[in-house]
Amino acid sequence: MIKHNCVISVDGFSLKTQQGVVKLADRIEENIMLQAFLRSVDLGASRYNLVDGMVDRYQDETGIDTGSCVNQVYDGTNHLYSPSGAYNNMTLQSIAFVAASTPQDARLVIFEEDVSSITLNTDIKGWISRDGGTTWSQVTLANEGNYQSPRRVLAGIVDLVPQPVQSVYNVKYKVTTHNNKNLKLYGASLSW
Repeated sequence: MIKHNCVISVDGFSLKTQQGVVKLADRIEENIMLQAFLRSVDLGASRYNLVDGMVDRYQDETGIDTGSCVNQVYDGTNHLYSPSGAYNNMTLQSIAFVAASTPQDARLVIFEEDVSSITLNTDIKGWISRDGGTTWSQVTLANEGNYQSPRRVLAGIVDLVPQPVQSVYNVKYKVTTHNNKNLKLYGASLSW
């Protein structure tokens, strides 16, 4: 259908304009994850499980595999993670979530606040694994705006097809910080 120089494509739920393509499905999925995050706040829940996904607002440490983390400090009063010491580089890794079917791609959403000046995909990186943390694929993070100023939503999608085929898919996310920068992580969501 062509109307006012726009072509609406049903494949992939995309809107094509003369300026480019807007993927509506990605925006809808991101909004669902943000709503799930905010809903978990309303319910006082730490983790909020979804079909083919989850949201963890770091109300406690149950969604984090603390044995696989490095240089993280959990602030139980403010419900956040940050790098330890003099802003040491941090690795924060989730527990595994079993996927009902083979994840082809996955979306990571991180609820973050800069303390230092942070450059995405340089000072903070997101990763997803579908084999329990043996193989990782980097997510290209983009700033999707503030959800509560100055806290922002960082999100991206990654193709998981290059990762090994498994009989059971244990999906995990990992957030790493680099260059000794300070930040606060308030939660994350993962969908596949």
